Amino acid sequence: MEIEYKSRNPTFDVLKGIGIIFVILGHTPQYGSIRHLIFSFHMPLFFFISGYLMKERSIGEECVSSAKGLLLPYAITSCCLCFFSFVFFDRCSLGKNTSMAFFSALWGGSSWTQLSFFESPLYIGPLWFLCALFFVRIIYSIMQRIGFTKHVYISSVFVLCIAALAKYFVAVGENAFFSFFPALGALSFFHTGILLRKYKILERFENLFPVCCACWIWCMGFSNVELHANVYSYFVVIDIMAALMCFFMLFKFVENFYDGKKIFWFSLRKIGRCSLFILCVHSFDHCLLVQWRSVSFWEASSTCVEAFRQPC
Repeated sequence: MEIEYKSRNPTFDVLKGIGIIFVILGHTPQYGSIRHLIFSFHMPLFFFISGYLMKERSIGEECVSSAKGLLLPYAITSCCLCFFSFVFFDRCSLGKNTSMAFFSALWGGSSWTQLSFFESPLYIGPLWFLCALFFVRIIYSIMQRIGFTKHVYISSVFVLCIAALAKYFVAVGENAFFSFFPALGALSFFHTGILLRKYKILERFENLFPVCCACWIWCMGFSNVELHANVYSYFVVIDIMAALMCFFMLFKFVENFYDGKKIFWFSLRKIGRCSLFILCVHSFDHCLLVQWRSVSFWEASSTCVEAFRQPC
């Protein structure tokens, strides 16, 4: 079946629904093979889809579109995080938690970062994805504009080298604002999504589900990908293969069994269409209630209730 990506394909909405569920699960305590399985595909899946569905625009149009679709939700959520910290944790005073929320939003780091001008480490949580995807889209738009993407082999080697360079900078302790280094690593997954659409790979291979499953399991044994921290293995190639095999399996499974009339698929599709909103809401419990207070979720919830009962 040929995919018409110009119209909204429910398969991709369902995949995003599956992806955002695993993003939330990935932020819960899990260890060993379960963590390995989740991290082998859950964030790359979103960059595959974003690359596959990217429309070719001018650089200016892409900047405006990406700013509206990514930076605006980032700014709104960050303001809400600051307000939440100000009211509930700092009891309507400009205390440590409010300052931490504010500077974390300005820095936009994908992992805990200690900067010289602020005593506490800064962290923006799941919102790093919005910053990284913004940079990825702008960088790729520039590549398209100068005609660099017409040379598939050269552009593929280029994005892999960029990912390796970003990994090196992070390994030696360098930091960059607004999750720029994770964006450089994610560019290779985004580029793979572009190639999937360009060469119609998803439509060409209909009967390779068992092969993809075997390849995914094999690759997962060597893969170690954490996009937010620029952690990769084997020059990113194995990580891309592992994530790609899983993406292909999920795509074919959803494409063959999707039935919009059934509540299961209907729910997944709705979750997928609201995945950006869910990600922003998830940043509250991940950044504020758990990480910043260093207590359990239920202890943090009790703290919020007690703070709410006391007038400012």
